[in-house]
Amino acid sequence: MIRAGDVPDHVDFTATATGSGPAPPPSCAAGTGTDHGSRIIASSETWRLSGSPHHGTNVEVRDGAVLTIEPGVTACVHQLIVRDTGRLVAEGTALQPIAFSIANRNPGQWNAMVLLATSTSPSGPSLLKHAALEGALFVVDDDYPVSIQDSRFFQFDATVNPCPTFSIQTRSLRGRPAASEVLRTVFDGYGCPGNPAVLLSIGEQPAGCPMQFQSRVLRSPGVGIQIASAGSVPTVALVGCEVAASGEHGVVLGASVAAGETIAGCNFSGNAGNAVENQSLTSVSARGNWWGDPAGPAGPSGDGVSANVDASAPLAAAVVLGY
Repeated sequence: MIRAGDVPDHVDFTATATGSGPAPPPSCAAGTGTDHGSRIIASSETWRLSGSPHHGTNVEVRDGAVLTIEPGVTACVHQLIVRDTGRLVAEGTALQPIAFSIANRNPGQWNAMVLLATSTSPSGPSLLKHAALEGALFVVDDDYPVSIQDSRFFQFDATVNPCPTFSIQTRSLRGRPAASEVLRTVFDGYGCPGNPAVLLSIGEQPAGCPMQFQSRVLRSPGVGIQIASAGSVPTVALVGCEVAASGEHGVVLGASVAAGETIAGCNFSGNAGNAVENQSLTSVSARGNWWGDPAGPAGPSGDGVSANVDASAPLAAAVVLGY
């Protein structure tokens, strides 16, 4: 159970390309760079490339402070919490991504990033862009938006954190939350048997529109994406996504999801269970997707779907995704 308080270049991919896994992460050797120890950041500061790698044990950003991380920085942090109107701006570039790596590689040690009650300032939400995170338990437990773009979450050393999960959970303590977004982002090897790589647990419809979730979820030992929502209208839109080589179902929609959830322009292939498993009694639109076979989910090589999934108009070939 996840508890918030516990705490490069442009390439075209297709659905069937799963590869051999990520390259080793950057070094977090002790005695190099800048050591932040365990501390609360209550005044804005910048972690600069000239001081990289930046080491930290338990670092907390709060009280309106902004932690800015420059492109190219390596952050070796055991736990980074952004809360109580704090803000994280980790904006790398395609040529200089920001790397978050594991500070302590002893078995049983793990690193986490938790965003809780973050900033609603006019400057915008917390931002993670062109970042690579190794094995991080990543939790957005918030009614305020968080933007994640062009990033990669990967599992390299399973002995350190054997079951990393990315989750967005809205609690609706402040009325209708603004929508977070995940765009052009890859999750590789996340999750474990019985636990999803990605958990989207949305308490009510985000203000304005459903949350946009555009991602590639690859090689999860468990479920690829699990959606749980309690609203009366759709809360998540899976568009331009890919779920491949999951050890269980590709996408699972929980029993309480609203009618009209949409999955479109996505690629599904090589999942051990159904590509889309709908546990509710309401209909889900999954028209216009690639199912691993030109004939669709029922084809000889197709990933199947459960009842109450409209998988008509299947695509004849995989969508070419530009991320």
